[in-house]
Amino acid sequence: KQWYQRRVAITAGMEGEQHATEVAPAQSEGFETYNDATAVPAETKPVQIEWKITKIEENAEELRKLFVGGLNRETTDEQFREHFSKYGEVIDSIIIRDENKLSRGFGFVTFGTIEATDTCIKDKKDESIHVMQGKKVDIKRAIPKELPPSQHDSRDKVFLGGIKDGITEEILGKYFEDVFGIKEKTVSLKRDPEGKLKGFGFLTLDADTDDMLKSDVVDKIIIVERHNLNGTQFHAKKAAPKNQSYNYRGRGGHGGGYRGRGGFGGYQQPYGQMGGRGGGNRYQPY
Repeated sequence: KQWYQRRVAITAGMEGEQHATEVAPAQSEGFETYNDATAVPAETKPVQIEWKITKIEENAEELRKLFVGGLNRETTDEQFREHFSKYGEVIDSIIIRDENKLSRGFGFVTFGTIEATDTCIKDKKDESIHVMQGKKVDIKRAIPKELPPSQHDSRDKVFLGGIKDGITEEILGKYFEDVFGIKEKTVSLKRDPEGKLKGFGFLTLDADTDDMLKSDVVDKIIIVERHNLNGTQFHAKKAAPKNQSYNYRGRGGHGGGYRGRGGFGGYQQPYGQMGGRGGGNRYQPY
């Protein structure tokens, strides 16, 4: 087995195929090539990363749906949709209303691409942009209702489970930097007294990324939920307080609250739990 220099190729907007690209063994001055991996000094071994995120590649609806809170009660459906249309195609939008058709102050937007969704979220850093009818609104990715209540809180620490042998803090750190833009972070994997991995660890964001607030990056990580890295899969959840357990089930495919492309499935937000549009339970009234 030869050790190669490797680089990670990332497409704009994190859409389309993403993979690690092999480069021929280095022959230029200042590099050495080893035929035996065990002969490579530990401090000179390159970080080996191969990753693929199925949901990002499929442009999954979960990553394209936004929750919008703090709306002016006078904001119309047309004004609501117009505000978000400047970021790209809006597949669907809705302001949630009560039985008297009065706005409840929040709604949902689904974009046609993840790139448009990310751009909209990035603009949160400029507090003057997301203002509608004189009121600053709260924008974040809609968290699917099948995730437990702990996943709906704003946090900057992520629990990583299912970590296999061969995955290190360095590899995970590079993965989260390359894929999610997280530069300032702490990755800690738990080990037993003999140094063997216990299969879980934590990622703590020490600062916002260049583009997004820490809480928005964490939301994206946990909505992806299952991450493929170096031929293995690990899962990510918002880290629960010490008095809460991590023992809960993940999502099983695209069932549950999701009710088809363009529709709004059931999402649980601070404003309460809503049913879905496009099949099954519906908002009342719609």
